[in-house]
Amino acid sequence: MKLGALKQAEIDIDSINILSTELANINKKLLAASGSSNNSLLDTRVVVIDEISKLIDVTTQLDTRGTATVRLGQSQNGPILVENTINNRMEVSENLGSLAFSIFSGGKNTPTSQVTNGTLKGLSDSFSMCHTTQTDLDEMAFVFANTLNLQHKSGLDLNGSKG
Repeated sequence: MKLGALKQAEIDIDSINILSTELANINKKLLAASGSSNNSLLDTRVVVIDEISKLIDVTTQLDTRGTATVRLGQSQNGPILVENTINNRMEVSENLGSLAFSIFSGGKNTPTSQVTNGTLKGLSDSFSMCHTTQTDLDEMAFVFANTLNLQHKSGLDLNGSKG
């Protein structure tokens, strides 16, 4: 189950990266277009942002030309996912029993704690819970085996000897 949560998070990150690339392309077309031809682009922009927001919590700022800046998290201070024609890639990895998310921007990979809602948050919580449960089960099995071994040592064998 833990591996399944990680794999699904990787799939969702790939989807976010594809959608953010699409949004950057829409922004590019909006910058080049004029007049009523923008309406279908604006509609497509809304759909793409909606799909991203199902996977991760984002805030969106629109400029006068209709281009969208999308940031991770609930404030306007989160890392930028899309700005004008530039999209930054997200990544996920396993780190100390939890999922760690980062965003690749400006040639460097920066960890982010802005995964606070959406499908990715649910997968992250699931992964952490699976890790905690697995650790608890391992500890319980260790205590059980040690207790059973101590009991066997204090008993008698078939010849009546201790152990």
